[in-house]
Parts: sequence; structure tokens; C-alpha cells
Amino acid sequence: MQGEAGVEHGKEQGMHRVMVGPATYENCRRAVAKAFEIFAPEVRAKTVLVKPNVLRAAEPREAITTHPAVVKAVVEYLQASGAGRIIVGDNPGIFSYGANEACFQKTGLMDASLGHYMNIGEEPESVPFNPEYMDAVAVSRAVLEAVLPRAGRPHFFFHCSRSRKGGSLAS
Repeated sequence: MQGEAGVEHGKEQGMHRVMVGPATYENCRRAVAKAFEIFAPEVRAKTVLVKPNVLRAAEPREAITTHPAVVKAVVEYLQASGAGRIIVGDNPGIFSYGANEACFQKTGLMDASLGHYMNIGEEPESVPFNPEYMDAVAVSRAVLEAVLPRAGRPHFFFHCSRSRKGGSLAS
């Protein structure tokens, strides 16, 4: 069932809702605000983790990582919404693992984080896992302390993709 502004409403309890709409990096603030309006996650006075997808150190024009304009729009919205603590971080993939700061600098995400960058690869904690595979996994303390995302609860995320006809912003 199609709802307002491209929001898909599930027919059954537990179904996912998705917002897909046209956006460019130049006007993504409107799309970010609309997504927060529709999905309304409670962020006031909470610790919120903004986890861009940082696969490797790449220029924004390469479209390999989350675009800095989207991260900046999300951080600005969280600041205006009274989030208690905002953390922006990721552990870059195979090609740049351990080079968090260098990746955030090259991608433009360090500036887009507006002072909220944190190397979430530091301070790992052991968390019980499925013993059939491994007894425990290492998870960043920042991830464990954040309200969003939280294992077993709905989470809120932005995903940008580009095509020859333009970009899209999904939440």
C-alpha cells in the first residue's frame, strides 16, 4: 500500500516501512527532514550513532561512501532536534581497515561530522554470540551505548544511491 511521500506501509505488524524519493546532494536536507518527520525516531537527549558507509578512502565524486552532504544534513537535523550525544563513525572495509581518520578526511566525512566524529574501532567490548559459530564478537562501546541502531529494535538509516538519471535518498 503506497502512503504519503512514497512511504510504503506494511499490511501486517512487523513489516518494514521505507521512504524513497528523488533527491540530490544539493537538496538532501529536505529529504532528510521529511524522513525524520515520517519515521519520527525519538532522539532528544539520547546518544545517537550516525554510521555512514565508509568502504575505503575515496573522493565523494567516486560514490563509494555515503556522501558527506547526507551525513551533514543528518547531523544538523539531530543537533536541531536536541540529541544528547551524536557519534559519527564507521570501521572502513577491507581496503582501509584501521585507517578510520584517513578515510573520513579523504571522503569529506570528517568535516561533515561537524565535530562529532569518533573512531568507533576503539574501545571494543566482547558480546556473546552464537556459540555454533563463535562464542563472542567484538563490538564498539559506542555502538552498544547508542540508541540507534540497537539490536532487536527498529533502526533508522539513510541510504543514497546514484544512477544516470540522478540520486535517491532512502530511509
